[in-house]
Amino acid sequence: MPVGIARSGWDESAAIDLRVVDRWFRAGGSLVRDARRFGEPAPRSDLASRAGRSASGALTGGDARAALRDADAVLAAADPLGEFGCCWNALFTLSVVGAPVRAESAVLAARSKIVAQGNESALVELELLKVRILHRKGDLRSVTSLLRALLRKALVQRDRALVLRIVWSLAEATRVAGGTPRVVKGRGCRLLGDGGQVTPGGLMARGGAQVEARQFGAAVRTYLDCGELLAEAGVDSPEVVRWRPAAVETLLRLGRAAQAERLAEENLERARLVGTDGAIGFAQYVLASTRPGCERASLLVEAVGRLQDAGQLLDEALARYELGKALRKGSKGSMGSEDGAADRQLLRAIQLADDCGAWRLAERARAVAGPAMGALRGLTTQERKVARLVAAGLSNPEIANQLFLARRTVEFHLSGVYRKLGLTGRHDLIQLLSEGA
Repeated sequence: MPVGIARSGWDESAAIDLRVVDRWFRAGGSLVRDARRFGEPAPRSDLASRAGRSASGALTGGDARAALRDADAVLAAADPLGEFGCCWNALFTLSVVGAPVRAESAVLAARSKIVAQGNESALVELELLKVRILHRKGDLRSVTSLLRALLRKALVQRDRALVLRIVWSLAEATRVAGGTPRVVKGRGCRLLGDGGQVTPGGLMARGGAQVEARQFGAAVRTYLDCGELLAEAGVDSPEVVRWRPAAVETLLRLGRAAQAERLAEENLERARLVGTDGAIGFAQYVLASTRPGCERASLLVEAVGRLQDAGQLLDEALARYELGKALRKGSKGSMGSEDGAADRQLLRAIQLADDCGAWRLAERARAVAGPAMGALRGLTTQERKVARLVAAGLSNPEIANQLFLARRTVEFHLSGVYRKLGLTGRHDLIQLLSEGA
């Protein structure tokens, strides 16, 4: 068993606390080794047991509904000032399987109480949970900003394992956005945590670096090693560390389609056990990459709906981009004329990717959308946003709500779009963008 992972932590009858649940994730960092510096008294046994059960369910990939019920009960009863470990476990559960907006709200509520106490260690823990939530939501700009702020904290700088974890997270966010962070260039990727421990975060960082260097065979082995490390710790939730999707994508680059499909099917099976729209939707998106034609499009349609409901904006953008490509390809074959539907998916993917700060994805979607994007040149940024949302089928009130604008402001921008493009109304705009004129 890897150093730093305590098998006893998975005994639900033994009140799993912050030190145990987080140990696999932090690889022995000082914030974990000395978690009792929070200064809290021994938590109530029933509350601690329920908090541990919720976090254990989130980590092991059990039914999310049960884990969330336990987490909600803990947050309703526990005092963050005196029972932070219990609150942390419940918040961790929300960060893994809860809706991102709901999870972020719960973390902010706990933070407002901790700030008054001035407990810097607890505040760092909450900021790290917020990073996980924002990453699931797809807000890459906020993720990178928060991680950089954490690296400037003296408390963090004294914890080598924690610094490495934050650097890995920052590298991943930068890579997803479209950049090539210095930490993953060449041999600059640091793989070992405090005390020489190999960690899931370090392995995922190494896999990403190997993909960037086009060392796909090595990357697959690294991702599979990450899966084995997590399995030894009893961590099997597809939402905690997405090593299977990373392995599937890399296997497809190597032409090992059968192995990729088996792993993608396994990933969907695990996601169905969790039962959340976000987990299932993303697993369907991953599986779609291994399937042909109509089956791929069907999986992606369902994935888009689930990810939209889950509030995972970047995952939704990825699924819409792939759906747009599948529909575009289908329009040239046996699926009939799907260009209009393809452009609507691509335009929505572009808007979501832009909002998330994923500029590489936005550029790829623009390249596929092609002529449809030409119609939007010459418009202001706000006019383009409004036009894309109209093309995506949203009403003026829905657009106003999404862009945080007054309805009259939306109408003003829309009239500017009509005037500049020489259109008479909404139907003409939708038809223009759908036809790729």
